[in-house]
Amino acid sequence: DVAHDLKTPLARMRARLELALIGPADSACQTEAIRSAINEADRLLATFNALLSITELEARTRPDDAEPLDLAEVAKSAAELYEPVAEESGFVLSLSTELEVKVRGVRHLLSQALANLFDNALKYAGGGEIQIRVFHREAQAVLEVADRGPGIPEADRDVVFDRFIRLERSR
Repeated sequence: DVAHDLKTPLARMRARLELALIGPADSACQTEAIRSAINEADRLLATFNALLSITELEARTRPDDAEPLDLAEVAKSAAELYEPVAEESGFVLSLSTELEVKVRGVRHLLSQALANLFDNALKYAGGGEIQIRVFHREAQAVLEVADRGPGIPEADRDVVFDRFIRLERSR
């Protein structure tokens, strides 16, 4: 949940800074503690920015950053970015796209959505193939990411798209 996503990095940052204060006056140790705290702060800022974006999008107060783009190109870029990580984790990414699947969207938000889907596949599928397909269905653009993982349990399917829902890690 959101409270956990914010509390955990804050607690880690505080602990690292406290260690720097009570630890030896070794500048290398202090530099490492400060560097770690900066990384945690960056993660927190990213979380806050994501929350702000979600709030603005839902309230429709965000400036319209949407632009015409090729969904196949967005998927290809994301797949290229994740391919080394996937291979290292025992996965094969396969990309199948139609030519010029045009949509109006915000590139970085679509890329983030794909990154979330890839991350979930890498966490839960246990190896194998991750298929990315971009195509038209009934004059609509379709982006599909599929793996051979356990899937979302039937009981959770009605809540999986609710805001800030995190399903049990054991799935």
